[in-house]
Amino acid sequence: MTDEQTDMEIIEKLWARREEGLACLSGRYGSRLLAIARSILDGEEAAECVNDMLLAVWESIPPARPDFLFAYAAAICRNLAYDRLRWENAKKRRAEVVSLSVEMEECIPAHKASGEISVEFTQLIVGFLRSLPKEKRVMFVRRYWYGDSLETISGHFGCSVSRVKSILFRVRKQCRGYLEKEGVQI
Repeated sequence: MTDEQTDMEIIEKLWARREEGLACLSGRYGSRLLAIARSILDGEEAAECVNDMLLAVWESIPPARPDFLFAYAAAICRNLAYDRLRWENAKKRRAEVVSLSVEMEECIPAHKASGEISVEFTQLIVGFLRSLPKEKRVMFVRRYWYGDSLETISGHFGCSVSRVKSILFRVRKQCRGYLEKEGVQI
């Protein structure tokens, strides 16, 4: 059975309001979703975030019928984690999250960085990412989607932190140029 068929089976269970669909989702992707939450939150808060994500998935399917279950659950998990972080640290932000926000402001308009992302804008970002060589694309996604530290990324690629910083700087500059060329005002 392929991954897609298995995801579709899980979605069908959720669509039929069978709670075992949540257990299947958790069993299949739980550790990866927890890793996303842990890149933003600490221990127990990350686990609570994954539980909140399961509830959100349960409440949203139906009417939603996602094409890619992991991406759907990961987006919910990531957004919940950032919401929780903002709520818990309203006055005192984590330096890493502030750093990521400042980096992304170089190439993504402020109203997009706040989380209000349209389908069209998402398609532009996907198009941009597809235009990148694999190494640059993976670095960008690991940094700005998963929130990996520069050190983690450099260890994954076996290169220096300064090389990762340099590559990400150039990719953000390319992203800005790409978006401006497509008519997005930065």
